[in-house]
Amino acid sequence: MSDFYQYGLISTLHRLVNGPITDLHDQESSLGSVIMVLPCHFNEIGTVALQGILEQLHRAQFVSRVIISMNGIPEHLRDRVKLFWSKLEKPHIILWNDSPSLLRQLEDQGLEFDPGKGLNLWLAFGWIGANQSIGTIVVHDCDIAAYNLDLPLTLALPVARQVSPVPR
Repeated sequence: MSDFYQYGLISTLHRLVNGPITDLHDQESSLGSVIMVLPCHFNEIGTVALQGILEQLHRAQFVSRVIISMNGIPEHLRDRVKLFWSKLEKPHIILWNDSPSLLRQLEDQGLEFDPGKGLNLWLAFGWIGANQSIGTIVVHDCDIAAYNLDLPLTLALPVARQVSPVPR
């Protein structure tokens, strides 16, 4: 069993690398571009877990960009969200996934959706694709209380090692 338990049919890929995790920190420079996607709900803003993630991300030299894909943001508290994320000293963007204009656009296109983490992830991937971002994409929750950089490293290293240019 992994170091935590998930209910349901969820696969966890956070321990794909053999050997001690501490050795992985020496390999950060070989990762290339790592894009971190954080699906987040407004209620997580200011929590101890998310504060800890932010502190760790400051040290994550291998993370080139952070995509914060959020829902549940009351319109009158958008400035509070921007202020919170302004502490993140990495290039980042905040996607407001239940803004009235976005929801209206989705409805106008006849797209069915349920606000939440799934929509947050799909919209983040859409943004990444539309902006032709290249690199390894790492996704994890914003409520991990015992967060450290071992988690994104163990997710990124096996993928980054396998990525090679497509032959022409």
